[in-house]
Amino acid sequence: MAIDLSSEPVFPLNELRIRSRYGGKEVAYSTKWRWATRGVRGVRLETVRLGGTLYTSYAALSRFSNALSAGQDVPPPATSPRSAAARQRSSGLAEEELRSHGL
Repeated sequence: MAIDLSSEPVFPLNELRIRSRYGGKEVAYSTKWRWATRGVRGVRLETVRLGGTLYTSYAALSRFSNALSAGQDVPPPATSPRSAAARQRSSGLAEEELRSHGL
């Protein structure tokens, strides 16, 4: 579901006030931005971009929270591709293992 601008009041993402369970501090803007862009366990906080600013709504936050709390089946996040160095290390280890088995 997407934010319905005709029925949901929106506000800038940086004005979203949520207290952390750790020490009662406010959740950092970078965390809220990550919820909106990458998501958590496949669930993203709905936002709309107006100009250069991300906006969200309390209804979107509620849907985000409910989806995470429900433990619904979501696809695992896509893995990022390995770096060239990691691929070379992996190939080198595989070659060594083949040689040790005489293949």
